[in-house]
Amino acid sequence: MKRHHGYEAKIQIEYNYLEPLKYYLEKKNVKIVNIEYLEKIEIIIESLDDLSENIQKSYNDNNFVISSYEVIKEKFVEI
Repeated sequence: MKRHHGYEAKIQIEYNYLEPLKYYLEKKNVKIVNIEYLEKIEIIIESLDDLSENIQKSYNDNNFVISSYEVIKEKFVEI
């Protein structure tokens, strides 16, 4: 595996959107680092790209709605 400049981000979604979001992230080669099942599901991801714009635009085509998306930090990620 090679290390590339990337991002760690936190996504919050409702429970019913988890599977469509996981499918979308897998298609985009985004690594899910952690999932916490709270009032809403919080997912920590690692990605080569800042997905903030793409993920918000993509939800209509992929049957999920993002409650919030926040870049936590820039970092090196292994893809």
